[in-house]
Amino acid sequence: MVEHHLAASLDAYAVGDVRLEAARTHVVWGKLLVQQGHIQSARDHLMQAAAQYEECELIEQAAEVKAVIDATTDV
Repeated sequence: MVEHHLAASLDAYAVGDVRLEAARTHVVWGKLLVQQGHIQSARDHLMQAAAQYEECELIEQAAEVKAVIDATTDV
């Protein structure tokens, strides 16, 4: 059920071109998927978040997300 809400949020952010909040939502969704054991889907969301952070020139946040991505290879 939470996935439905996250998807709806991403749709709304896309319409409004709200990239930073979209990135944050992808991070939340990615971490949730990691907890559920859906590693590839998690990595997809996290990579989208990292790309959004880079587009917003938030390099530190992008690096933090990339660290989470790297950690998922060990799960």
